[in-house]
Amino acid sequence: MFDDFEEYLSQFKSTPEARKAPWILFRKGGDRTNWATPGGTVYVPTSSLVQIGVVDDVVNPVATEGILVQALQGKYYGEPIVFAQVISTVPLDAFVMLKSVSGGDDVEISWRADAALSYIACAWIAYGGQLRTP
Repeated sequence: MFDDFEEYLSQFKSTPEARKAPWILFRKGGDRTNWATPGGTVYVPTSSLVQIGVVDDVVNPVATEGILVQALQGKYYGEPIVFAQVISTVPLDAFVMLKSVSGGDDVEISWRADAALSYIACAWIAYGGQLRTP
């Protein structure tokens, strides 16, 4: 039980080290620390980290494929799960396929388009387990 409201709010602090209430309660996979490993084991993460961002690139010269890389602020111990989505391109009507991966230090988004692009922006979200110790 909490003595006061400030003590209650302390469990929701935004820093991963101070947060006591996990965002992800259950996870299914094949490895405790590498969230990108397929499998059927159900894990109850003792810590989790969700990072979100947007990365863009002015493609010069124009191209039909490329790679966007975004460094992560918090480093994961294993590989997190990463999702990415195109939010803007020039030209606007381009069809773009994405592949997003992370080794724990950064997010890497490979893209291929049906037209030569001069600009691309992608939103990404990474879900992972415990942080790598410095």
